[in-house]
Amino acid sequence: MDAGDMAERQPIRPPNLWRYHCSELREARSQVRLLARGESGNHRSSVGGVRVRQGATVDDDNISTGKLTDLPREPGTRSKYNIRGRRTTSYQNPELHVALIKEWMATCRAHHPRCSLTRGSEMPTRVIHVGDPANNTQPRLIPTAQHGISEPYAALSYCWGANTSNVLKLTDATYSSFVQGIDESTLSQSHKDMIHLARALGINYVWIDALCIIQFNAADWERESKRMAVVYGNAALTVIAGRSSDSKHGFIANNAAQNKIFCKLPQEASETPTIMVGLQRSHDIGPTSTRAWCFQERLLSQRAVVFGLEQLRFSCRAGSVYEDGFKTAGNAGSKLLGSAPIQPPSRNEQHAVDEALKEWYGLLFPYTKCRLSNPHDAFASLSAMAQQAAAVLGSRYLAGVWECDLVRGLMWRPTYHLAPNWKPTTRPKPTSFTGPCQIITRAPSWSWVSVEGEVSQESFVPPKVALYRDRSNLKIRPMFLHPEKWSEDGECGVDKLHMPACELRFMGRVVGARVLEESPRLRYTGLRKAIQKPVKTLAPGKYSVLLVGTGAPAGELHEDELLGNVTALGHFDVQEERVGVSHVYCLQLIPKYGLMLKRNSDGSYSRLGWFMLEQDEWFMSQVETDVRLG
Repeated sequence: MDAGDMAERQPIRPPNLWRYHCSELREARSQVRLLARGESGNHRSSVGGVRVRQGATVDDDNISTGKLTDLPREPGTRSKYNIRGRRTTSYQNPELHVALIKEWMATCRAHHPRCSLTRGSEMPTRVIHVGDPANNTQPRLIPTAQHGISEPYAALSYCWGANTSNVLKLTDATYSSFVQGIDESTLSQSHKDMIHLARALGINYVWIDALCIIQFNAADWERESKRMAVVYGNAALTVIAGRSSDSKHGFIANNAAQNKIFCKLPQEASETPTIMVGLQRSHDIGPTSTRAWCFQERLLSQRAVVFGLEQLRFSCRAGSVYEDGFKTAGNAGSKLLGSAPIQPPSRNEQHAVDEALKEWYGLLFPYTKCRLSNPHDAFASLSAMAQQAAAVLGSRYLAGVWECDLVRGLMWRPTYHLAPNWKPTTRPKPTSFTGPCQIITRAPSWSWVSVEGEVSQESFVPPKVALYRDRSNLKIRPMFLHPEKWSEDGECGVDKLHMPACELRFMGRVVGARVLEESPRLRYTGLRKAIQKPVKTLAPGKYSVLLVGTGAPAGELHEDELLGNVTALGHFDVQEERVGVSHVYCLQLIPKYGLMLKRNSDGSYSRLGWFMLEQDEWFMSQVETDVRLG
C-alpha cells in the first residue's frame, strides 16, 4: 500500500507537522528518504521514513520527487507561531512576516554578541521618520546632524525599476517640502511597504536612497555614495526587496504559487494528523541578486531580512535562517565585512593581509555577474567594500587592483576562458544613463573593470600564495622606489568613484609575437597530445590563439614547424578584438603567464588579454625596459 492509498483511508485533518529532512541513501543512491518530525501536544515524536525512488511519482498527481520537500502548515492551526517552517504568502498567513522578523531579530540581539559589537552608532546624513497615521503625522525627512539624533533605523535595498520618471524623489526642489512632510499616497509601492514594515516592527526611522540622497545633485550623490558602509553597516535592519524588480510593484506581498501537494503521509499514532508533503520552496533572493549596488548593500548589512522569491530569509553575522527552517552558517571570520573601525595590521601580520585579499578576490566573481544601470557606477557600487579592504590592507587602490598585490591583481581572466558555459566578456555597453555613445571607457585596460561580464582571479590556494609572495617569481618590478609605487597617478584611490585612466610604470620584459590564423590551433594541440605533452591550459580551445616569435617563418606554418615555433597560447579578453590582429606584444608577469598587449602611438601599452607560455626561454634573452601600461 503506498502513501496515497493510506491517506485516502484516513480523515484529512490540519497538519501538525512542519519540518522536512531529505537525505540520499548510501546503499541506494537513486532513492530519496523523507523523514518527517512532528509534535503531539508537548511531545516530539519521530515518524518513520517513507522511501520513494528519485524521479518517480507518488499518488495520482504525477509530480516528481526529485527535489527536497516542504511540510506546510495550514493557517489557523495550533502552534503556527512557534514551529519553524510556517509559510507566509498573500493567501496564507499574510501577516506572519512581522512576527517572524521580530522573533529573528530578538534571537540575534540576545544570542549573537558579534552582531551587536560590529554595528556603529553613526546615522546616515538623512533619514525618513515614518510618522504615525493614528496621530495624523506624515513621514518626513530628518537631517540627522541638525536634529542631533542617534536612533535605530532600517535601510532598504531594492531595484528602482526601468522607468523611474514618475517615482517620487528627493531633489533640491522638493527638499523643503520633504522636511515638512511626505504624502504617502505619492510614494512608490516599495517605499510604502518599507515605511509600513518599519512601523510594524517599531522602528521609527528608515533610509531609502531615492528619498534620502538628493537626486540629480552630483556633489551630494558622490558624498553619499562613499557612505554606504555607514548606511548599511550601522542599520539595525536592512530590508532586501529581493522578489521585486520594480519599486512600483512593492515587495511585501508574496504571490508565489502554492506548491501542489503530492503526497499525504499519515502518522502511525491515531491522535496525530496527516502530513502533507510538497516541493521545497525556492531559496532564491530574486531580481536584487543581479544588481551590483544591491550586492554591496547585502554584504555590508549586519542584519538583513530578505523578501525572497518564495520565502523570507533572515541573515546576520552568525548565519541565515529561512522561513522553511533551513539554516546556513555565517562568515564570522570576515576581514572586510562590518562597519566597526579596523586597524591596519602590523608588518608581521601577513596572514591577516592574505585573508583579506582572499576575501576580496572571492567577491569579484559574484560582483562581476551583477548588472549596473549606469556602467560608470562600477567603482562607486563597490566603494564601501573597497574602503573596508583598504583599512585592513593599508594599500593604495588602483582602479580595482590593490597596489600591495598588483602582479596577482593584473592576472585576472574572463571566466569564459576557464569554463565552456560562461558568456564571453564585452566592453561596457551604452545604457539610457550614458546616451548612445559608441565607446565607454570606465577603467584602464589592465583593470578587470574595463570589461563587462564575469572575471576570475588566481585561486588563493597555498602554492599560489607562496608563488606571488616570493619576489623572485615576479617578472616585473615598480619603477618608483622609496616608497615603492607602481603608479604616480593621483587620480586613483579608494576615495575615487571614477577612474577611467591610471597609468602603471614598471620595469619588465616585452617581446613581440605574431598571431597565427585560427586553422593551426587544433593541429597544434593534437600534436602536443601525440607527443604526450598536452597543452596545460584551462581555456577552451576555441578561444585561444597561437603566438609565435617574430623570428618564425612567415605565413602559415606546417605541422612539423608548429612545435618548435609556437611560443605561447594567447587569450583575448573580448572575442571581437581578435579580428584583424596579426601582431601583439607579450609581457611576462610570473613563470608561465603574462599579459598580451598592443602598443599605442605614444609608446605606452594597453591590455588585450593574457597568455600561457609554451617556451620558457622566450623571455630569457630580452632586456628589461621601462613599461607604461594604461
